[in-house]
Amino acid sequence: MYKIGIIGADHPDGGELIRLLVNHPEVEIINLYAPSLTGRNVCSVHPGLIGEKIVNFSDQINFDDLNLVFIADSSQIPDTLYTLSDEMSDLKIIILDSTTKDLPFKTEIGLSEINRKALVRGATKAQLLYPVFVPIMISLYPLAMYMLLKNSLHINVEIPDGMKNEIGKWDEEKSGITEMLKEIQPSFNGNIILNFAFNHHDKRGIKISFELECSLSLEEIEKIYEGIYDDHNFTFTSFSPIETNEIAGTQKCVISISKTSPDKLNVEAVADGRLRGGAGDATHVMNLFFGLHEKTGLQLKTSLFGIVNK
Repeated sequence: MYKIGIIGADHPDGGELIRLLVNHPEVEIINLYAPSLTGRNVCSVHPGLIGEKIVNFSDQINFDDLNLVFIADSSQIPDTLYTLSDEMSDLKIIILDSTTKDLPFKTEIGLSEINRKALVRGATKAQLLYPVFVPIMISLYPLAMYMLLKNSLHINVEIPDGMKNEIGKWDEEKSGITEMLKEIQPSFNGNIILNFAFNHHDKRGIKISFELECSLSLEEIEKIYEGIYDDHNFTFTSFSPIETNEIAGTQKCVISISKTSPDKLNVEAVADGRLRGGAGDATHVMNLFFGLHEKTGLQLKTSLFGIVNK
């Protein structure tokens, strides 16, 4: 069993992570670092974990006892993580808090769909993308690989009301995403413009959509996406739109493609914003670090909210 610690275990992302890892067959949670709550039971902060056998919150963390540590709240990082980083080269670290900067070690992008080779070939440190950029990057990556991005992209983003306060954090990462796309497709000289709308009913789902000039047929576009994602377990393409409630509580990202004219491609993608870019991606990266099947501990519920007429 791999021994796991969580820094910022009292954070909402920490709670989501505990919910996944408590039933993961290959790991044992041995440290929940939350100094202000030392000695308190986990369900005092995350009530849904009542009845689970989990260690209490602690103000101590011994990295020598751990195979991997998750950072859910960068404000709680102990000084020892900085002062001893050179001596902890084998310690695996996954950072969920995308605001974490100036760490004394290099991190890989913690998104399997675009960076799986690096994550399985000896990487020990990874940092997740913000949840809103996960479906964006998954949708754009194949298009960039095939040099199909041309002008600036106006991307419509529908997020839950509860994520409004996070918008201000995304500007810096938006620039990073643009630069990443330009590295993949050097001819892309546009920018990403995000247009936000808020969902008052869905607390988890993120939906993104955009349109671009493209003369390829839907079948050709599908082959591009399938060719890149056919051996990935959580990303799928569809010819019909999928609503966010269909993927809630799963690790799936579903990309819907359609055409309104021969030269216009419409792309829409949905994902659970508390798993993708959060606890789900963190668990996914952990599985890759340890050489486990990427679906281990992530075979989450499927949903059906309506019947499709055939």
